[in-house]
Amino acid sequence: MDLGDLDLELQDEDKRDIYNFLTGYDKKGNRLINNTLADPDQLVRMAWMNIKGPEMFAQLSSYYKQKISEVAKNNYNRGYEDAKGGRSYNQAKAKSVVRKRKA
Repeated sequence: MDLGDLDLELQDEDKRDIYNFLTGYDKKGNRLINNTLADPDQLVRMAWMNIKGPEMFAQLSSYYKQKISEVAKNNYNRGYEDAKGGRSYNQAKAKSVVRKRKA
């Protein structure tokens, strides 16, 4: 699936979810896709994603690539300046690291 500059391969679970959305029924016996088509807000969202989705994903991807590049360059320059000054860089001070809590 092509989303902007991303080329994604759907996992089997995603394929099943899409198939079920297109062919499945809710508890009242209505087709799930028909419920979406009958709801103006969902219909507009679906149309917008179809028309603008690839562009949006491309812009998001570009934005985050730029931000990651800026952080990497900043960290490199900071480490370089620390090394020139004889200081060692303490990774515990890095603010770009996010750690998942242990359960």
